[in-house]
Amino acid sequence: MFSDSLKSITRIMKKNDVDFDFQFKVRKYLEYCFQEENEWEKEEIIFNKLSKSIKDEYHYQIYGKKFMNLPFFKHNFSHKCLKAMSKIIKKVDLGPEEHFIKVNYHILLIIWRIEREET
Repeated sequence: MFSDSLKSITRIMKKNDVDFDFQFKVRKYLEYCFQEENEWEKEEIIFNKLSKSIKDEYHYQIYGKKFMNLPFFKHNFSHKCLKAMSKIIKKVDLGPEEHFIKVNYHILLIIWRIEREET
């Protein structure tokens, strides 16, 4: 499937006289995306086999500890809140030269509600 897609995009770029260096860049980027997608799918299959408690601890080990290393989170949120936040964080993979600038107001609202319930 991937090789068919790669052949198709190469054919389209050649047909439209796209610069060879740019064609190479597009092919490399698509290869990178395909590899990342395959790794993500493998990780997801394995992750889905875990029990809920192990998944929760896994999320805390990956994300919760990172929160604790950031002074803003460490000084403004309880351990319980950070543990709860670690369960709802979603990994976002970006390709080369991509930037993530997005404020998720839903997550901020959840954080506010969790903190409010603790007091």
